[in-house]
Amino acid sequence: MLHSPPSIKRFRAPLTLILVAACATLGFAGERPDTPSDDFWEINTRCAPRCRPADPASEAITFRRCENGTWQDSTRAALLDPTDARPLVIFVHGNLSQRGDALHAAGRLRSVLRCGAEGRAYRLALWSWPAGRVTRGIRRDALVKAGYSDTQALYLAALLQQLDPDVPVTLVGYSFGARAVCGALHLLDGGQAAGLRLDEPDASPPKQIRAVLVAAAMHAYWLGSGQRLGRALPMTTETTILVNSADPVLRRYAKLYGRRPRCGPAALGYVGPYGLASQARDRVRLVHVHCSVGRHHDWNDYLRSGQLRQAVVQSAFAERCEDPARGE
Repeated sequence: MLHSPPSIKRFRAPLTLILVAACATLGFAGERPDTPSDDFWEINTRCAPRCRPADPASEAITFRRCENGTWQDSTRAALLDPTDARPLVIFVHGNLSQRGDALHAAGRLRSVLRCGAEGRAYRLALWSWPAGRVTRGIRRDALVKAGYSDTQALYLAALLQQLDPDVPVTLVGYSFGARAVCGALHLLDGGQAAGLRLDEPDASPPKQIRAVLVAAAMHAYWLGSGQRLGRALPMTTETTILVNSADPVLRRYAKLYGRRPRCGPAALGYVGPYGLASQARDRVRLVHVHCSVGRHHDWNDYLRSGQLRQAVVQSAFAERCEDPARGE
């Protein structure tokens, strides 16, 4: 028996997604020379205090800029230049990433942004924090790094607070990096987490902030109203949360806080958010990636997902509009 050929529409994918995927694949093969619209930075907090934070403007936090393929020392003031209105994307990597690994991960994200930019100007900054292994036990080491991410949240919030309010910002957080991103947003709104608070919570943060949370290693209910990071979502115009119910590492997240899986909390990146207020739900976009990513927790596996690449490009270059809920 003959069957009619499947409809062409059945195989049609969004043109943007195809182009982003193709350029990302080509870009991974090697770095191209810098262009005036492509600015790559490293913000290094690996030598800053890890548990009891120092002054967020401490000289222990260093800045470098990639110029013509070569890293050059720079300054906080140069990154915060009030005359530079280009969109800023800050990528916060996950646990167990040495500095070289983090730079490589950011370079792959840069390739995705270069393709999706289509000539539009932007800046990408890697937030390089001390995520290397510090102790032998896997569980103990992860708990230490979870504590580090709280300190990183304060450093990141202080930097965002110093940006020109009109600069569009996209925060991309992976694994414990997503925890740091949400902590920074919570602190920006005047919240307190792990005993930490900004010295000047009334300063003007950026008006347009979008967040992309990838394999978020944090409690699923923390973004709920009145919870530990419950003031994070109101600081964003949109937050995209990638959910992967097949992620083997996030499946074991509960064991960090309870010896038996059912005793501990579920991870945000594994089950999605719990207990969101209606206003917060309007700002959240859930993207389920268990089919495209599968049983992996590695950044490279997530970045191969067209859904993540599209989410990052859309967040970085979306039309920014005023948000009445934030009093603009």
